[in-house]
Amino acid sequence: MQKNASSLNCISSILLIVIFGFCSNSIADTLIPADNPQINYYGRFDMSDPSKPVFNWSGTVIEANFPGPTIGMKMSHNNAWYDIEIDGQIDTVINCGSNQKHIFSTGLSTSMHTLRIILRSEDHYSKATFGGLYLADGKSLGEAPAKPSRKIEFLGDSHSAGYGVESPERTCDPQSLHRFTSANKAFPMLITRALHAQSIILGCSGKGVVRNFNDPNNRSDKPYSYYYERLFGDDSDQKWDFTSWIPDLVVICLGTNDFSTYPHPDEAVFMENYHKLLDQIITNYPSAKISCVSTTDEKVKRLVKEVVEKENNSLNHPQVFEASYPPYVENTGCDWHPSMADNVAIASSIIDTIMVKLSWDTATTKITFATNGKRNLQPDRIAVKSSGSRISFTIGSMDLKHNTVYLTSINGKRIAQTIPDFNGKGEFPISSLPDGMYIIGNKNLGWTKVTTFPAGRQ
Repeated sequence: MQKNASSLNCISSILLIVIFGFCSNSIADTLIPADNPQINYYGRFDMSDPSKPVFNWSGTVIEANFPGPTIGMKMSHNNAWYDIEIDGQIDTVINCGSNQKHIFSTGLSTSMHTLRIILRSEDHYSKATFGGLYLADGKSLGEAPAKPSRKIEFLGDSHSAGYGVESPERTCDPQSLHRFTSANKAFPMLITRALHAQSIILGCSGKGVVRNFNDPNNRSDKPYSYYYERLFGDDSDQKWDFTSWIPDLVVICLGTNDFSTYPHPDEAVFMENYHKLLDQIITNYPSAKISCVSTTDEKVKRLVKEVVEKENNSLNHPQVFEASYPPYVENTGCDWHPSMADNVAIASSIIDTIMVKLSWDTATTKITFATNGKRNLQPDRIAVKSSGSRISFTIGSMDLKHNTVYLTSINGKRIAQTIPDFNGKGEFPISSLPDGMYIIGNKNLGWTKVTTFPAGRQ
């Protein structure tokens, strides 16, 4: 017995060493500070403390090259969602919260990889503080990715911020809206990728040229131009230094909120303030081309056209030109906003005009979203696992991840439904259900049988 006990103690010690070693290797121990020169920043950042850059405009990007196997970040940002792209594919989607240490991947090859951290969420009253990147112990960053030479600044409203773009339906509660909003899926980011550019995206939901959405007055005290001057998309006094980043092209997509609800602003006042915004941009960037985008709204389309004609003719600003949405968009995102498919069509229409006006030769570049790199389940579309208290599932197709998934009885009676998270994962609590056979899925995914067991058995 003593010999057996000794052997068991030895085995336990070995197991503890193995487990501890595995955990140690899976946790990044080296923090590369945020002021490392090999980290690229795209967006409006407060760099007064370079070791702790602060930002909050959606569509902001942090980029670096790093060696595997591990990558993570030090970031605090209350209830904000980020796309984490590794080598051009979405590795995961995370919600920062108050936690500062976030490890994305621990099993990458030891070769060099490219990381892009993209702020999806639009919440101008919370700010992110970036503290650096976590690498495997003793590793260091590679040379920073080459920055694209083309620079584009986007001025816009909720369409530019990707408001509810990933939603499978138009009706969204606040939680779903926050979850389905993604500047990374909106047309400014699609244009940026397709034209091989770097960009600053300044989407401010609800803001108009003269009148903000649902304002009881026909003029708002703080329309879009008020926020355009600011370092952060809020009421803070910190102003943006327009000399710090000079774009080749400025794309403006405003006007929807001015006329979406009553009382409408006077059309002459709308055009006057649009000209003032253009004057501000021309003063800041004398050499930049400026694209004024008209939406599918007939009034906005007519007024933007008149603004551009006056800029070209009587004001002698030939650098200003008009681009437009495609003739029809379905607006199946949250609250009748453009969907992912709509954003592809919008980006394509604007790009066609940009390429002619600026002679940017990128005609063969496809307009694409960053895709999810974790396709472990092919050809199966859904993987299901049952435990004593829950049924968990993972969807393997990126295109189907926001489909509602149903739990039914073997006879087809619906028991529960849920929408999976950004990574295609979800679960159903089953502690109150009798053990037996159930069905999980939907008409797009297909249906999968799962057997539940009493707690403690598998």
